[in-house]
Amino acid sequence: EWNKDDIVPQKTNAGYVNVSSPELTALDLCYYPKHSGGVNQVATVLDELAEALDSDKVLDVSKRFNSTMAVQRLGFLLDFLGNEELTLPLKNWLATQKFYPTVLDPAEQSHNKVTGNFWKIIVNTDIETDL
Repeated sequence: EWNKDDIVPQKTNAGYVNVSSPELTALDLCYYPKHSGGVNQVATVLDELAEALDSDKVLDVSKRFNSTMAVQRLGFLLDFLGNEELTLPLKNWLATQKFYPTVLDPAEQSHNKVTGNFWKIIVNTDIETDL
């Protein structure tokens, strides 16, 4: 079950269709990077989607989302793409939560690039957007 705030009606030629909000879409991409075309594709989509994201809504959806790892990946990628203003409320909330290191790309086997970033993301791949 989804929160009604996470679903938005989208007008099409055939009428209205319910789709996920930009914030829920961003978290879903980070939760399923392999099914989203890989971390580089996720970063590319997030780069374009960032203008539709609202920092308060990102925080609200993140609090309800079932995976802290996806929240960590989203925050890391948004920061990497230069959208720190979107992640500030998220950082403040996550700082009060218990969360653990996680890999940026679960499909990659090498886990040796540990970084000291706030998000506790183990950068195990290079990020390259298509933009």
